[in-house]
Amino acid sequence: MNQSVSRALAILLTVACPLSATLSQEKKELKQAKKDSLLLLARPESSKETEVSTQKIVQRQILTEIQAGIAKGDARLFADHLGPQVYMSLKGTEGGYYSANQALYVLQSFLSIHRPISFTFSTQGEQEDNPFATGRGFFIAKGLRESAQVYVSLTRSDGRWVVVEFNVY
Repeated sequence: MNQSVSRALAILLTVACPLSATLSQEKKELKQAKKDSLLLLARPESSKETEVSTQKIVQRQILTEIQAGIAKGDARLFADHLGPQVYMSLKGTEGGYYSANQALYVLQSFLSIHRPISFTFSTQGEQEDNPFATGRGFFIAKGLRESAQVYVSLTRSDGRWVVVEFNVY
């Protein structure tokens, strides 16, 4: 063999062998990462994670019922979720604390005067212990169309999520 061919072959082997070893190592690491991620995906959630997930689903369901009740102008659709003490401040009225029955009566009265055209929550905060939602709605009051911002806050009371604040600005 010619000396220049031998030298080229030696250089090629010097360069190729470490590269081959590096690629082989990277393949092993990639396979291990895939195994680890599959194990992580297959790992069952802890009871705390399951509890938090369940609570968030319940919170979203309650906020969905409240949204539907406001949109339909019927607070009875979410009356079961009114807490024993609800702070309410409604457009054109003074704010204050109401029992669940009083809050339902005041909301029904408000929604009969301010008939909803449309309403949706645009933001939902999923804080673990104080979820809330806010959104804009359009209402007809005294023959005039008006918009209003609604804010609703939940908290846990006696093991269930309840409305503790209901504001319409």
